[in-house]
Amino acid sequence: MNDEGLLEREAELQREAAAFVEDPRLSDVLGRAGRVVPLGSAVTGLMVWRDLDFGVDAPALTSEVAWETMRPLIVRCSSLRYVQDDDHGRHYFVMHIDGWKIDVSLWPAGMPPEVEAFRAELIARLADPLRIVLLHLKSAWCSSPVYPEVVSAWQIYDAVLNHGVRTLDELDLYLDARGFPTSTGSPL
Repeated sequence: MNDEGLLEREAELQREAAAFVEDPRLSDVLGRAGRVVPLGSAVTGLMVWRDLDFGVDAPALTSEVAWETMRPLIVRCSSLRYVQDDDHGRHYFVMHIDGWKIDVSLWPAGMPPEVEAFRAELIARLADPLRIVLLHLKSAWCSSPVYPEVVSAWQIYDAVLNHGVRTLDELDLYLDARGFPTSTGSPL
């Protein structure tokens, strides 16, 4: 896909995301637990597929209240993965609803400051040429069976913004050097 096509697709996904978020009233549902912070490509303008991310600063949230908060979304989802992520101090829900993948991190001990700092830094560094590079690379990866669980947008962002990667071949070298699968789906 050419640059213009990628930008048009990203804009269309943004419109779809805005409409989708209103249907289950995601912000209202999640807001019952605390302060909702939209994250991910819907915020950065780097959408290449139907994927939404939210963080919730939810002081003193219990597991029971986390599940109760998520219930209106869970009853609509076609698949659900839950992790009580003690390493990151969060309840982590990954759901599929109406063709959208929705990641929700509920942080009972408070949202780590680096989450919002990373989002702000990424947005600040996204000059148009880098945005196009990121859209091309993410677009190439979004249909891979290891994306986003093994190789995620974070690895692509790090490669481009911190290591000068600009092509899929360069990204493969970056990933291989770090022990990740490459675009062929296996280490080089």
